[in-house]
Amino acid sequence: MPTIFIDNKPYNVQPGQNVLHAAVSHGLNLPYFCWHPALGSAGACRQCAVQHFKDESDTQGRMVMSCMTAATEGSRFSINHPTAKSFRADIIEWMMTNHPHDCPVCDEGGECHLQDMTVMTGHNKRRYRFKKRTFENQDLGPHINHEMNRCITCYRCVRYYRDVAGGEDLHAFSASNKVYFGRFEDGPLDSEFSGNLVEVCPTGVFTDKTFRAYYSRKWDLQTAPSICQNCSLGCNISPGERLGTLRRVQNRFHPEINGYFLCDKGRFGHRFVNEKNQVKVVHPIGPLIKEGLMIGIGSPRASLEANYALRKLVGADNFYDGHTELEHRLLSKIMEILSQHPETASLEDVRNADAVFILGEDLTQTAPMLALSIRQNLYKRAQDGAGTQGIPDWNDLAIRNAQPELPKVVYLAHDIPTKLDPLVTHKISTDLESIQDWIPALKAAKNPVIIAGTSLGSEPLIRMSIELRKMAPQAKLCYVLPAANSFGLMLLKPKSTPLLTHRGETAIVLENNLPLSTLSHLHNIIAIDFLESETTKNATLALGCGSFAETTGSMVNNEGRAQRYYSVFERREQRPESWRILRDLGDFSWQNIDELCAEFAQEFPIFEPFLKQVHNTQFRIDGQKIARQSPEFSGRTSMYTNISLHEQAPLQDPDSPLAYSMEGYHGDMPPDLASSYWRPGWNSVSAFNSLSHATSGVKLKP
Repeated sequence: MPTIFIDNKPYNVQPGQNVLHAAVSHGLNLPYFCWHPALGSAGACRQCAVQHFKDESDTQGRMVMSCMTAATEGSRFSINHPTAKSFRADIIEWMMTNHPHDCPVCDEGGECHLQDMTVMTGHNKRRYRFKKRTFENQDLGPHINHEMNRCITCYRCVRYYRDVAGGEDLHAFSASNKVYFGRFEDGPLDSEFSGNLVEVCPTGVFTDKTFRAYYSRKWDLQTAPSICQNCSLGCNISPGERLGTLRRVQNRFHPEINGYFLCDKGRFGHRFVNEKNQVKVVHPIGPLIKEGLMIGIGSPRASLEANYALRKLVGADNFYDGHTELEHRLLSKIMEILSQHPETASLEDVRNADAVFILGEDLTQTAPMLALSIRQNLYKRAQDGAGTQGIPDWNDLAIRNAQPELPKVVYLAHDIPTKLDPLVTHKISTDLESIQDWIPALKAAKNPVIIAGTSLGSEPLIRMSIELRKMAPQAKLCYVLPAANSFGLMLLKPKSTPLLTHRGETAIVLENNLPLSTLSHLHNIIAIDFLESETTKNATLALGCGSFAETTGSMVNNEGRAQRYYSVFERREQRPESWRILRDLGDFSWQNIDELCAEFAQEFPIFEPFLKQVHNTQFRIDGQKIARQSPEFSGRTSMYTNISLHEQAPLQDPDSPLAYSMEGYHGDMPPDLASSYWRPGWNSVSAFNSLSHATSGVKLKP
C-alpha cells in the first residue's frame, strides 16, 4: 500500500488512487467538483489544485490538479500551500460570477456541494458587477426539475447519463462561452436511471421534482436506513419523512449491491406510502379466532417477521405463500438449485464479471439496477482496456479517447427487443437453439455470471441456467425473483396457494391481493394490508397495517442476502406492524422484534447468523440510541400545535436502536444503522466519499 505525504503528514492510500480520492478518503478538506468515485476525473473544474513537491527540500513545488495526479509511493503534496489556496479561491470566484445567489429558495440549499466548497475556499464576497449569463430551463418530465442558471459546468451530468446510464437524450450544447446541459427539446428523460442526476449534480441544476411538492430542508427530515421494496434486488435506500408524509428517497451506499446509484423505480416509487386509500386501523384487535380451521396466506412483499408470525399462528401445514402456482413452481426449482450451488452473484459481482449470460429477462423492466450494473461492467472494462496503455482507471477523458467503443461481453436470450440489445454480443431466442454458440465464451470466462428469472414463467430457462453452470463451475448464478422478499418467504417452506384445498372457516391473507377465485370457498377472510385492494374490499374483516416506511423488519434479496430495514416514522394513529396484528390474533407474548426473532431463529436456524449480526433493540453508542433527526431539526414545538400547544414527547421505538428524536447519537456508526452522510463542512451526499463503508447483511444458503 503506497504512502504519500500531504502537508508533511504520511497517509497510506489504496493502489491506483489519485491524490484527490486519497485525500478525501482520509477526511481532508480538499475542494472538488468534476470528480466522482463512480465517474473518475475529467479535470474540468480546476478546483482541486494542490502543490506538488519533488522532495523534502522543495518548498515551492508546482501546482497540479489532484484529481489528475496519481498517488504514487513517496510523493509529496500540500493542500494548504498559499499558492494552491489562492488559486482555488480564484476558481470558485470565477464559477460564482454567473451563479445566482438563490440558496434560500434553491431545493439543494443545505445539502449543496457547491455551498460546501464555497465556504471551504473562503469565498464570501461578490465583486462581479456585470450582467449574469442566463438560460431557459426545460421540462424534463415528472421526476427531474431543471434550473440551468445554477450550472458550474462540471460535466458530471452528461458523463454519468451517457457513459454509465447509457442515456442518449441528454447532451452538452455549447456556443461561445455558454454550455447548456439538456435535451434537444422539452420532454421526459428516457433513462430508467435519470433520478441519479439529482445526487450526481453538485449544485441545484437537477433536483427532485417529486420532493418539491411538499418541500422540506434536509435537516428537517427524519430518516432511517431502509430497503427498496420495488424488486428483488434489495437496494439500500434512505427515506426522509416530515409531518407524517414520506417526502423523498435517496440512495444509501452499499458496496456489494446498489453502490452509488438507484433506479427511478426505487427513487420515485415510494409515493404509495402517502396514498389516501389506506386500510382503516382496527384497534384493539384482540383474539378473533377461537375455533375452526385457519389457513394463512403469506406474502413475498411482507417482512420475514410477519410471515413467520402468520406461520406460527396457523401452523406449518396451513401456511401458503401467496405467489401464483407458476411462480411457486419456478421459485421451488430455483431454491433447489441454490441449495446445491449457493454461489449467487451480487450486483458487484455483475459489475466485475468478464462475461454475462442473460436467459429470458428484460432487466430494465424486471430488475433495473441489474441492467445498470451491466452498463457499469462495460464502463469498467473500458477502464481496464485503457489500463493496458498505461492510463489509470480514474482518468475518464483519456479512457474515452483511448477506447471510445465499449467492449461487449453480454449474451442475451430473449424474443423481444430490450434496452440492453445495443450492448449484446450475441442474441438468440428463448427456444435456445443457438445456445451452443455461447459455450466457448462461457468456458473461457474466468468469472462469468448467469442471469435467469421468473418473469417469462419458463422453467426450461431456469433449467438451462444450471446446465450452463455445470459447464462452467467458476460461474455464479443470479436469479431475478417476483418480489422483494420472495427468497425469504420460500425459506419458510410454504405451500403453493393455488393448491389450497381447505374449506375451513377462516383464511388470513397477509399483504397480498389475490384473485377472488382463490378464496371463494372460504367463509371468513381476514385481510391485513396497508392499501385497499380487491382482497381487502371483499374481506370479512380488513385490518390496516403500516407500510415499509412505518415498520421495522427483515427481507432476503435475490442473492440470498438477509437485511434489516427500519421504520422511518410512526404516524400518530399508530399503524401497527403486521406481525403485531398477528401476535394479537394469536395471543402471542412477543413484546418486540427481538423476542419474535429469538423464537424465529430457534425454529429456522438458517437465519441465526443474520439475526446475531443485526443490532438488537438494546444496542447503544455512548449510552444513546441513534437519532433519526438531525441536531438542526426544527419546528418540533409547533408541528403539532393543532393537537396541543405543548410539545409532545417523541414516540418510543421498541423495535430498534434508533430514536424518533434529535436527541441521541450523531457520530460514526455501523453502516447498516447510518441513514445519511455528514461530516463537518460536508453537508451533501459527497460526504460519503470520506466515510468507511462495510458490507451489511448476511448471505444465507438454502
